[in-house]
Formats: sequence, C-alpha cells, structure tokens
Amino acid sequence: MACVRLVAGARLLCYPARMRGGDVLDLNGDFSTSPLQRTVRDIHAVFTSLDVSYAVAGGMAVVRSGAVRTTVDVDVLTTRVGWRRVVEAKPAGMDARADHAVDLATGVEIDVLFPGDDWEMDIPVPEPDEVREYDRELGAWYVDLLHLIEWKTAVYRKKLREDGIEIAAKDLADVVALIQSNRERIDQAFVQAVHPAVKDELDRIRRKVT
Repeated sequence: MACVRLVAGARLLCYPARMRGGDVLDLNGDFSTSPLQRTVRDIHAVFTSLDVSYAVAGGMAVVRSGAVRTTVDVDVLTTRVGWRRVVEAKPAGMDARADHAVDLATGVEIDVLFPGDDWEMDIPVPEPDEVREYDRELGAWYVDLLHLIEWKTAVYRKKLREDGIEIAAKDLADVVALIQSNRERIDQAFVQAVHPAVKDELDRIRRKVT
C-alpha cells in the first residue's frame, strides 16, 4: 500500500502500490464526484433526454480505463445530426455551440468529435454506437478499452509523422499507460482484434512495455 497525508493532521489515505488513474485523481478529490465527472453525468442526462448517441473519449476515457494522468476538459464523440439536436434544444446549464460546449455549472469545456472528421489518421473516427460501453458506477457511456487504445495509437502515429515525437509523446504515453494498467487484458489475442492499420504498431509498443 502507498499512503499519503494530504494535510497535516488529516487522516492518512492509503492506496494500492500500483494506483490506477482514478486513484491518482482521488488524491485531489473523489474522481466519481469531481467537476469533470459531474460534467460527464450532465452530458449523459442531456444526450439521453434527447435520444442522442454519444461516448466519452479523450482524457476522461483514458483515466476511466486505468491510465495515470489528468485532464481539464471532456471530449465527446457523437454524430453531427445528434449534436445539432443538442444545440437546437438549448439545454439548461449547457452553452452548446457548433463544435464545443461549456457546462455552466462546473465551467468545464466540452469538445465535440464527429465520425467522418478527416483527422488524416490511419483509421476513421468511429461511430459512437460502435465503440461505447456503459459504466454503471460512473453513470455514462465511454469509449471501450479496445477502441480507445486503437484510437490513441492512430493519433500517436499521425502526430509522429506530422510533428515529431515531441508532440506525439503525450499520446504515446497514454498508450503505454493503458497497456501497463491493463496487462492482463492486452495480450496477443487482444491485439489481433485491433484495426489492421495500427495493429503492428500497438503490438510493438506492447512488447516493449511488457
């Protein structure tokens, strides 16, 4: 166990020696009740009420899947038609614009991603219904581990080609952290299910890490 006392005289908080992403954020407050996660639940409420499909992607999905890192906004994958419905509904508590929004209760920025966007990646931006899974504890739909690590690997390869390792390093770090936090799941069989365009790259990274 790893233990830390946040404030002198406060109770000692102990975590497993190998902390997961949510545990790290919990050191600064409970991840499940953080402003970021409150925004995720607000997104779920709005999208569900309008029958719009979505999946939380980006940093929040990375943390949810066990990687040790922080983030300051929420990325949401949804359809253009669905997002237009959200914007036109003018939901209370959310300032929704063409390609982003702000949760007025928390001040958290919401970035919106659409299938079919040309990111010049090796794989297309997926449809939310094809890559999401519901997290009952957190109360929202998230991009599942397989598609998240596949997507992150594709983003890493794109940035490496265009901008070099200095810019691509953050996405590579996400891929490495996801592998380290899910060693028992990310085996050779898991890699075989990954999109062919990024499978070899992911397997190379996996072999280095494990």
